[in-house]
Amino acid sequence: MGLFAIIPQSHCVIVERMGKFSRIQHSGLRFILPFIESRKVFHGKEWTYNGENCAHKRFGSFSALELSDQRLNTNSRTYHTMDNVKVDIDAVIFWRIVDPQLAVYAVDNLILSLVDIALNALRTNIGSMTLDQVLSERASLTQNVTAELISTSAKWGISLQKVEIQELNVDDQTQNAMLKQMDAERERRAVISIAEGEAEAKKISAQAEKEAAIIRAEGTARAQELLAASDAHYLNALCASGTVSREEAAKILLAQKYIDGFSVISQNASDKVFLPNSAAGLMIDSANK
Repeated sequence: MGLFAIIPQSHCVIVERMGKFSRIQHSGLRFILPFIESRKVFHGKEWTYNGENCAHKRFGSFSALELSDQRLNTNSRTYHTMDNVKVDIDAVIFWRIVDPQLAVYAVDNLILSLVDIALNALRTNIGSMTLDQVLSERASLTQNVTAELISTSAKWGISLQKVEIQELNVDDQTQNAMLKQMDAERERRAVISIAEGEAEAKKISAQAEKEAAIIRAEGTARAQELLAASDAHYLNALCASGTVSREEAAKILLAQKYIDGFSVISQNASDKVFLPNSAAGLMIDSANK
């Protein structure tokens, strides 16, 4: 038994006096009293999981606890969701020792107890969720499980940071059903997208036709307004000349419009044009005037 020992950084050693807890020695060169004091050693399956040491290292005649953050990968376990689907889940536990005395003496086999309470809490939460919720709400599931274990882990002198799902597997039948569901969802979204696109295109086309009709109507109204202004100006000019009265000027303007109309409808040589008697009379009467 060495009276002096160098304890590495981020490690600590439990010192027992006459088989009872005495004190904690942290990093540096440390001394114990001969014969009545000893540094604790972890034997067998204590502080191990799957045959590997957890949160401690062996240094010759004593064991030192690691005070740094620890990662513990659990074995795969089968759980049942609320919709009765079997899922195999591998979880990972992130934790660290904050009170070495409690971690060693407050619970028998800390590592196994930590794994059991973490996986039991995970089983309880997964049992209250559907498979879709487990897949889509992992962050919420992690928070719920971690929150449930904070008080228990504190009694054991450890800080439980989080319990996270590392891998989730389902059977082939469930996997095929999930694939079919995803395909159906993609098809549904595609149909909705096409329908929305067609509706938007019709809306844009209708809006364009509306704006074009408004522009055409405004153009026609403006043209008529200018034509009316031109006719009024022509009438005023005829009247101002003093040779004809306003009524005679109006008849002359009407005769000119008849002539303009005939020039338009007679542009096609194959068409027959019949002149109404009233129009001819109007033209003759206007000429005589």
